[in-house]
Amino acid sequence: MTAYPTPANLDHWWLTTQPRWNRLHAVPRAAADPGDEDMIEALCGGPWPVLQAACGLEKPMTLPGVFSRLGMQRCAHCCRKLGIAAGKGTPANKNAVKSLKRPGSVASTTGPVSHTDYRDPVQDA
Repeated sequence: MTAYPTPANLDHWWLTTQPRWNRLHAVPRAAADPGDEDMIEALCGGPWPVLQAACGLEKPMTLPGVFSRLGMQRCAHCCRKLGIAAGKGTPANKNAVKSLKRPGSVASTTGPVSHTDYRDPVQDA
């Protein structure tokens, strides 16, 4: 149930906009280095970095809390860009990734992912 860019999250952050908090957006790993402590601190408490999501939205983003990671709706446009089904919670949640198997989509090129395939970069540091 991590929001970090892990294989189970299709190597994307799952962040929400500040201050709206109405859906999870997929932000490519390259937009924010998970090893950069200053970036993680900014994502957690501000000043929130302006990042561009897969759907094209460019806003200040923040890491969602545990209940948001579990139950907040994912952006349907981000999901479509990644080739996964829209739904609730981060894709790392068990049974969340249901590939649409479109040629060229991230999900169709990375293969099946299980809930236990990810490592939390913060805990592994």
